[in-house]
Amino acid sequence: MCEIQWARSCAWMCLVNNSLESPFVNHSQVFRMLGVVLLAIFSSLGWSEDFKQFDRSLGRIDEIVEIDGDVWAWNAEGVWKLVEESFQLFTEPDEVVYEWRNVNDRVWILTELGGYRIKDGSLERSMPENVEVLDIVACGNQTWAKTDGGSFRINDNGSYERIPDIEANVQAMECQDETLWVGTGLGTWRVRDGVSDPVCGPELQVQSIHFELGETWLKTATGFYLVEDLGPKRIPDLPLDVKSVEVVGGSLWIGTGDEVWRVDQKSAERIPDCNVFLQKMIPIGDTLWIGTLQGAWRVRGDEVERIPDQEVNIYNCKEIGDSTWLYSDQGAWRVRDDSVMRFPEEEVYINYVEKIDGEVWLLSTEGAWRVDGDKAIREPDMPINVRGTVHFQGHTWMVTNRGSWKIGNGGAERIPDRDLDVQEIYPIGDTLWILSDQGVWTIHGDQAEPLIDSVFVHTIRIIDDQVWLLSLEGAWRAESDRSVQRIPDTPIPVHDMKRIGDHTWFITDEGLGRYYDPLKTTSQMSESQKKVGGDNRLELFLMFGFLAILFLAWCYPKLTRREEP
Repeated sequence: MCEIQWARSCAWMCLVNNSLESPFVNHSQVFRMLGVVLLAIFSSLGWSEDFKQFDRSLGRIDEIVEIDGDVWAWNAEGVWKLVEESFQLFTEPDEVVYEWRNVNDRVWILTELGGYRIKDGSLERSMPENVEVLDIVACGNQTWAKTDGGSFRINDNGSYERIPDIEANVQAMECQDETLWVGTGLGTWRVRDGVSDPVCGPELQVQSIHFELGETWLKTATGFYLVEDLGPKRIPDLPLDVKSVEVVGGSLWIGTGDEVWRVDQKSAERIPDCNVFLQKMIPIGDTLWIGTLQGAWRVRGDEVERIPDQEVNIYNCKEIGDSTWLYSDQGAWRVRDDSVMRFPEEEVYINYVEKIDGEVWLLSTEGAWRVDGDKAIREPDMPINVRGTVHFQGHTWMVTNRGSWKIGNGGAERIPDRDLDVQEIYPIGDTLWILSDQGVWTIHGDQAEPLIDSVFVHTIRIIDDQVWLLSLEGAWRAESDRSVQRIPDTPIPVHDMKRIGDHTWFITDEGLGRYYDPLKTTSQMSESQKKVGGDNRLELFLMFGFLAILFLAWCYPKLTRREEP
């Protein structure tokens, strides 16, 4: 950006020098020359927009953050830091990065060769080399690493120690009341204050640890166990394939591949007493709904009832008023007292059931229905795929493949009245932004206006109270006069955008781009902001102001000199 500013200054200076070639100059020209010089000064101060594309070999970055005033970026190929206007690789070449975590106010980087933490502007290895770090866990004010070579406590000075001193693949690591539970193929331990106590040996092969109802439970390769003072006790009759654990009504519920069990400290009971393919367990108050491919079961205390009494795929449910609505691929079932009724008459896959303006709406992949008493009315009367809903200024809008629909007054109205394949609707301030396959529309009240035609915008970001539209063809900034400006004015695939310091960063398929808008520069900035791209206009102003004074002192006698008669 400085090179551009310098070029502008030089151009204006040349204009001034050329104007001085005339020997006949009066006082009015003095003021004109002064204006030209001042214009040159302000041109040099950066009242322009600037975009810089960094090394394209970075590829698509997964994350970019500011840490202690430095800009860091990472993806699966490595971790980079911005150093003197270029990104430098801080991990080993070809080292695969798995994850970036923030634990105990430290940023940790997990790779195939170990783990690092960012400290004092550099990467500090905090684990043995060639150990695969599976996770970083906070337990109290301590930080622990779950690895394929044991569990490591990481100290503040960067050192580490393996507790317990067992080299084994850690399969489970959980913290409860500042006590760390470590499950490995060679046994399970409790660790507190750096001291490890064995819980069980390698015979159990602990896979996961659960803390429910004030007890500790172990899912193992040989069953489900309750940890007692004398050691783990197996819950009899329970199958090995435990997939989900829920607590409803003071009971522990276990879901397996094809069964559901209610567990107490001594035994397990299968409910319902048949094989079912579990879809979801949904607790509503003290009632548990068990959705399966064979139907739904309602469990209230010891009462178990199949609703509806037929084989139907139930995958979700929702309570609205005095009714419970069951979602299925054959419609929605309304359960009210002893009445069970299916809506609509057509067999459709239900996406959502919502209460809108006091009425229940059924939204599916094939249309939308408004429930009126014991019947469902299709609104609008056409096949549409409802992808979601948005609430804006007291109204509900449907996102569909046939346009954006405003629900109200017992019906649905399409705004704009065009067959748009709408992907997202964003409510921002007093404006509704419609993203579709045919471009972007804005809605104020009931008035719709096209903003960008024939460009698919996949995301909207708000940066410094400005709306940015991101697409695989570039990025557009919405201006206050409802126009848009493409920045940069070249087709680049923009996936995301983030504000750091005084710059906006573009995450693209071709690495990172940095955008600087001096009109958005803050008057006061911290030291960290200056490190990541601060404002230097004051220094430029002083420098060019001094040069302007020298220039005027030199040219003023020439400008005021009269020609001898």
